[in-house]
Amino acid sequence: IFVQLLHPLNAKLNHDVQFCQTAFSSVWQALLVLFQTLVAGDSWGVCTLPLIADAPFTYLLFLFAVVTVQFALLNLVCAVIVDQAAAAREEGAEEKMRRKKEADAERMEWWRGTMGEIDADGSGHVTEEEFLASYNKPAIQKTMHELNL
Repeated sequence: IFVQLLHPLNAKLNHDVQFCQTAFSSVWQALLVLFQTLVAGDSWGVCTLPLIADAPFTYLLFLFAVVTVQFALLNLVCAVIVDQAAAAREEGAEEKMRRKKEADAERMEWWRGTMGEIDADGSGHVTEEEFLASYNKPAIQKTMHELNL
């Protein structure tokens, strides 16, 4: 679009800078000018302002190009921010899961110790009599209370 629409308009202008005279003569030259002005921000007015002054509708083309580049850069920045937030969230979830597993392992050891206290004959099985006999012990009552039993 820039080569087909702007080169004929640009060719009839008398530019002071040699580069501007051939600025839109080919796709490569147009890309160089657009990169130089839109991305690098270098010499924005040297080639484009005389063209806009001579043909005001070209302003819309340059405006479209600026907006497109700005949205592309904004999209890149947002993608980096979202990616970093997702990575931090994933690390947080992994850490939370690790702490839960550690707490579950501690509770299981604590429960094994409590069951060992209740198993008076050391058989590895808790009978109803052993359970009822140990229920009045403060440590067992505390355990049952913490387990909401």
